[in-house]
Amino acid sequence: MSRLSEITYRNATVEHIPQMLKLWREFWPPQRNEHNLERKIQKDPDLVCVAESDGRIIGTIIGGFDEWWAWIYRVAVHPEHQRKGVASHLFSEIHQRLAARV
Repeated sequence: MSRLSEITYRNATVEHIPQMLKLWREFWPPQRNEHNLERKIQKDPDLVCVAESDGRIIGTIIGGFDEWWAWIYRVAVHPEHQRKGVASHLFSEIHQRLAARV
């Protein structure tokens, strides 16, 4: 877990899923594969990160690694917190975690 001002960055947990989905609704309609989020968190807990402020999820990022390729997807930052470095910090965090797997 790392901290940048009042924002905490950590691994997502299954308990975070409702808040993550609520944030995603700001940007995307429901996707058919969202039911896989719980499995992803359980399989790769270090590759699903959230940014929290005042107990609320304000950002998410998901990374993937298949022993050959690494990728980043489903990046979202709540509109009230955009342009404050949240996405940059999430990208840095997930990049470090993916690099550690190589």
